[in-house]
Amino acid sequence: MTDASPSHPRSAARERIEALSDPGTFFELDAVPGRPDDGVVAGVATIDGRDVALYAAGDAGAAAARIVKVRDLALRSRIPVIGLEDGGAPPGGDLPALAGRADVLQRMVRASGVIPQIAVAAGPHPGPAAALADFVLTIAGTGCQAHFTAGDEAGCWLDVRRLLSYLPANNGESPPFAATADPGDRVEPELQTLAGAAATYDVDDVIARVLDDGGFLEAQAGVALNLVAGFGRLGGHAVGVVANQPATQSGAIDAAAEAKAARFVRTCDAFNVPLVTLVDTSGLGTDGHGTRLAYAYAEATVPKLTVILRRAPGDAYGVMAPRPLGADLVLAWPGAEIAGADVYAAAERGYVDDVIEPRETRRALVRGLELCLRKDVDRPARKHGNIPL
Repeated sequence: MTDASPSHPRSAARERIEALSDPGTFFELDAVPGRPDDGVVAGVATIDGRDVALYAAGDAGAAAARIVKVRDLALRSRIPVIGLEDGGAPPGGDLPALAGRADVLQRMVRASGVIPQIAVAAGPHPGPAAALADFVLTIAGTGCQAHFTAGDEAGCWLDVRRLLSYLPANNGESPPFAATADPGDRVEPELQTLAGAAATYDVDDVIARVLDDGGFLEAQAGVALNLVAGFGRLGGHAVGVVANQPATQSGAIDAAAEAKAARFVRTCDAFNVPLVTLVDTSGLGTDGHGTRLAYAYAEATVPKLTVILRRAPGDAYGVMAPRPLGADLVLAWPGAEIAGADVYAAAERGYVDDVIEPRETRRALVRGLELCLRKDVDRPARKHGNIPL
């Protein structure tokens, strides 16, 4: 019989699931009185009206059977899966626990690139979910490397909901559309001022003025500060944004920035999220060669829109979503330098589709994205998995 006391781990797990889910929608699997629970609560629910599979567990090794069951259900049903893991002590030499963790890893690899996999690492040893999940969320103080870190559990649940709002249920669907009152043809005079300033600027200011209502969910905000990546919307459509950050290291693309960007690009491609790339970099860092990022962009088949804000030097130009890597639309601000060439010279050669005034950036991107999405209706469902964080 399940202990309903607040101090019982199973009770705490259920409370977390119910706090994350829409009220009254959680349906627990294997909730049979007297059956061993292995310290895990698993089932299905809705979040903002959309079906998800989810579980809360201590040690993923000991609880493997139930976790495998709910992950298999998620893959069959083509719905996202969310793992809330306190993380017990590492299994050490416990063979059944080690085998259980390997069983979970095998399910995660099978689902990689097919359904979104989200891990909430709420303890010091979150296990395999944090190793192979598409996105890892954590609460400040747990010490786990993550895409999103919240100050408390309520903030973490909000981050999960925001993240899901940009992702489809599976790789065969499009991300959810969210109507906006923010005009698609809005102009931003502040961008004109920013472009003409001699001082270094913060690319976050560009992102906020381009996206719908300035909304942006940044991923891995504490990693590779010279590059920004995250989700937003253009005209109601979800997009992934990759941007050099000239305010840090002049936006140089070092190994950490390259890894961060490449993984994000591949995740967006796996789940049909169009990519917007904002380019302003001093070049490749001493430890970066760019091939991993170039591969990710070349491989991606989602709509790719690139805006060259100021600098795209030769070594970096070739990896930041240029036309030769398959960009669908390449725009540039006046005065931009592209591989040592004047922007208009680059346009004459077909490497830039249009030179736009900075204030027109949002309008051009919204219109361009809508056109790209029209031609992308028959996009093949060629998919790939992800790589560990």
